[in-house]
Amino acid sequence: MDMADIVTKIMQKADLATLIENFRRNKTDSLEILKSLTEAELKKLGLQTIGDRVKLREKVRSGFKQVQYSYSFKMDQSVSSSSQVETVSCVEYFGPFSEKLGISIEILNKFKYVVKEVPIGFICELRSFCHSEDQCISHLFALTGNKSCNYNESSVRRKIKDSVDKIKKMKKNKNKDVEGFLEKLENKSDDLDEVIDDYNVLKESYESLVINCNTIISECNSETVQFNNNNEKLKSTLNKLEEKYKIQSEKLDTKIQQLAEAKSKLGTYGIKNVNKKLKRKNEKKKILTQDLKSKTDENEQLWEELGEKEGIILNEDVLREDSEKYKNEIDDLWEHLFEKEAEKHTLSEQQQILNKQKVALQKRVSLLNKKFEKTVNEKKILKEQHDIEIENFEYEKKDLNEQIKALEKVNAFLEGDTIATFENGKYTNEVRECCMQLVTEGNVSLNKLPIVITSVLKNLTGKLPERLPSKSLISSRLMVEAKIVACKQACEAMLTNYKPTQAKGNVLHQDATTKYHDHYEGMQVTLKDGSNLSLGLSKVGGGDAATYTKCFNNIIDDLARSYSNPDEDSTKVKAKLITSIKCFLSDQCATNNVFNENIEKIRKDLLPTVINNFDNLTEIEKSDITKMGRFACRLHLLANFGTAADKALKLFEDSVTDSRNPFSFESDESGTFRLARTAAKALTKRGSDKSGIGAFWEVFLKGRDIKNHLVTFHGHRINIAFHDCAAVYFHRNDVLELLQDYPEPNGLLKSVLFDIKAKVFIAGSRAMGMLDKLVTAPFWKILEQEGSILDINNHLLQMKLCLSQWAADGSEPFSGALMYDVSLLDKDDLYNELFKETNDPQLDSFTQIALELLCAQLQIILERQAASQLPGGSYWEPSKNIKEMSKNVPKTNAISERDMAILDNLLKAKPAAKSSTLETVLMWTRNKPSKWLCNLPVSERHAALESASETCSSIH
Repeated sequence: MDMADIVTKIMQKADLATLIENFRRNKTDSLEILKSLTEAELKKLGLQTIGDRVKLREKVRSGFKQVQYSYSFKMDQSVSSSSQVETVSCVEYFGPFSEKLGISIEILNKFKYVVKEVPIGFICELRSFCHSEDQCISHLFALTGNKSCNYNESSVRRKIKDSVDKIKKMKKNKNKDVEGFLEKLENKSDDLDEVIDDYNVLKESYESLVINCNTIISECNSETVQFNNNNEKLKSTLNKLEEKYKIQSEKLDTKIQQLAEAKSKLGTYGIKNVNKKLKRKNEKKKILTQDLKSKTDENEQLWEELGEKEGIILNEDVLREDSEKYKNEIDDLWEHLFEKEAEKHTLSEQQQILNKQKVALQKRVSLLNKKFEKTVNEKKILKEQHDIEIENFEYEKKDLNEQIKALEKVNAFLEGDTIATFENGKYTNEVRECCMQLVTEGNVSLNKLPIVITSVLKNLTGKLPERLPSKSLISSRLMVEAKIVACKQACEAMLTNYKPTQAKGNVLHQDATTKYHDHYEGMQVTLKDGSNLSLGLSKVGGGDAATYTKCFNNIIDDLARSYSNPDEDSTKVKAKLITSIKCFLSDQCATNNVFNENIEKIRKDLLPTVINNFDNLTEIEKSDITKMGRFACRLHLLANFGTAADKALKLFEDSVTDSRNPFSFESDESGTFRLARTAAKALTKRGSDKSGIGAFWEVFLKGRDIKNHLVTFHGHRINIAFHDCAAVYFHRNDVLELLQDYPEPNGLLKSVLFDIKAKVFIAGSRAMGMLDKLVTAPFWKILEQEGSILDINNHLLQMKLCLSQWAADGSEPFSGALMYDVSLLDKDDLYNELFKETNDPQLDSFTQIALELLCAQLQIILERQAASQLPGGSYWEPSKNIKEMSKNVPKTNAISERDMAILDNLLKAKPAAKSSTLETVLMWTRNKPSKWLCNLPVSERHAALESASETCSSIH
């Protein structure tokens, strides 16, 4: 059978007979060429689906082995010795079991005794190699020796037949699993074909749009040229018009100047002035008319008298004199008239001057009134300032008196050999505060506390304390006072700027953990300014919502009791504390949801007691005030991603390989996660002290100038699983080189060496590493940035879209597709190694399949746990009230995780401590009440410590 027939037979077995002609036409009808074909070349030959390509590669691989073995066997039977030597040197064994036993074809043909026992796998390989069963039996007896063989020929035949049937059955089952997996791949391939068709349609529409755009651009260019030509013409016309405009503008300026002069002249002839002048002229006219009439009457009388005296001859000189006399009288009248006019004009000017003086006086009176009012206000402000200064002086006087007392104590201290620590039947506030701070923040044990205080005082001041509190007193009383001080600080911070009607309020955090068979519940709060405090910690009997609600009430009771005076009712303070809470932040378990509902109901019942006229508010206002925000920690999303990725990789590995690591225990853990976990355990300094070689590994890498990227594995917490998988892929060759030559490896190292050789686990590690660089690590940086939880809505939507797209086509990340901005990427050695070309089609194919399965699984987790912040969710398009409410809600519940970490350390350091002592130490470690006390005035600090002592006495 020639090579072309073998290729044809392989294509038929792979159900690809329709593509045989394509392979012949492209001269790819030999096994060597088929084995070297890339994914892109197979696509060009007609293999569009991933399943067809994987199936063909498997058939080519198995066919290539069969051809090698059969070809070597024929050459062994040939007469030509030179050809025989050449072939045997090329293919020495006929199967993996023969290679493991060291039985080559040459040894087999010599019928040489080699072994005493042979495994079933070797018998199956020998049966496939031989032409007949008789030949297989002869070789088997020859290899094992006739004398040492305890079986007859019939039993050997039966054993061979049973072995062959068993292998066929196993292959049949494996083929069924592979076929099922390939069907899934074909379905994905069909979806990919549809996406490609849609892409082609979009591409055609895009090309048509590009053509239309080019046409529009050419038209715009022609119109632009025409517009430029018209613009030049308009410019020349505009220049001419501007010259004409200048000439007309100069003429207009002269006319305006003339008009202004005319207006100034006309101003003297106002309507009022003209009327007055006309009135005066009319009066003058009447007077002159009357005078003229009287003179005329006198003349007539004279003429009558003359007429009566006919004989009398008038003297011309007399008449002339009379005429001159009358003329002079008229002139005198005109002069008198002009004098009166001048007097009137003078009086008018004086009246205007008086009016101006009156206006000036009125303005001055107004200014004086304003100055008077300003003076009164300044006097009032000065009085208030003086009152404040007097009050401040009183406080300063009080503080100075306290300082004087303190200085008197210091003076007494300097004069004596001992320090007074006990006054008025109790220890001083300074001693009590010192003991509280040393035990909580200083982590000094109760047994060593007197030694520490005495040693410090003796070495620094040369004096000794008069007396110090006993261990029992510190444990039973001072630690209770320390808790009251911490509660007072937390309560004061929660009630600062208390306004229950505002949308923005405090955020309640809560988390629980189990340590050494005891269950602990912790409460924390994020304040309006974004700072956070621990409210308390309690040992509880269970993990149900009713228990958590009871724990919350106890913690709030402690806070309210510490803030109130011992003889006061703390109910009002408790109501204010609960109603100051506006949002919750925790994980998404069912217990926390019920707990949030219980607290919301309690808060709703208390609101009418702290808001005046609550019942008179509208329903909308009541709804806005009673509504509380329920948010989920997005840090848990990364942890759940790790769990989901482990399950997805387990399914992927089971469908690709059935090999089992003989050096590990059976579990549901995927091989990829097992490799990352065992590698970190064996090759990090904080791994296994018994079986690990962390120090040797560090020296090994240092000699090659390589940085160790492996970190201690902590399950699925935070992002360690993804990072360690990326580190395993980066160090795969270094690990292989180290462990292959390591003398007498233990079981842990053997397990790592076995898994590092499996290509499917390396592909899974690479896929996890890619997700680390493109998804989880950038998202972790987003969570660490400042801002509220609703600021990540768009980032979550972007993650969903990319995961959905990559689940359909896992080749996009290989081609440089990004989920977030490039500034969030960490392009280090790991990144370069993960995205570097491998020239290994099988590894790339496995990596792509694993990446698609991982993205699909992560998408499910994202849509399930972040549904409220995705399109269609309650917080996707928040209202103005919800935006204001969520401004101080952090993105993660890290404050609760920190409290649980501190508790873990305290339980290891102080295993015999009571839960109340652990709570006090936790609150002082996190909230730092010592700084709060130091920032208070001396009087208020002493008052806080005295109040804590009185409250403690009332409790006891």
